Amino acid sequence: MNSFFVLNTPEQVSVNAQFAGYVIFYKKSKDAAVAEIQLSLLSKLIENGLKLSTENFLFIDTSSQHARISSLKKSLEVKKCFFFGVQEKEIGINIDIPLYQLVTVGETEFLKADAPEMLEKEKLLKNQLWKQLQISFKLI
Repeated sequence: MNSFFVLNTPEQVSVNAQFAGYVIFYKKSKDAAVAEIQLSLLSKLIENGLKLSTENFLFIDTSSQHARISSLKKSLEVKKCFFFGVQEKEIGINIDIPLYQLVTVGETEFLKADAPEMLEKEKLLKNQLWKQLQISFKLI
């Protein structure tokens, strides 16, 4: 897996030149085996499914960084925002986004799903997520 930027400090956000405006919020597990499952699933979805690079994405671990979407949008163009096991209020969004349903607010698309380790076990949930990702990235 390629390396990618994980925001975990309160400093100014900086991303590499390949950042495409896609942000993933998730809670990295403290258990190394579960953390590996999380990152493996996310990288497979991105690289194998979407045929993109993980470097196109900004990964934010909400268990170590209390990021707000409004702060991110001040310094970055956020086109697509994905929540994996993260609630909207945790990043400062005041609307409810239904699970596995793509929602557009202003210029940003939002998609909320269960945590990656749960998706890994549940093929039906993974399929629901994949259908919405295909719509978001215009693969169908």
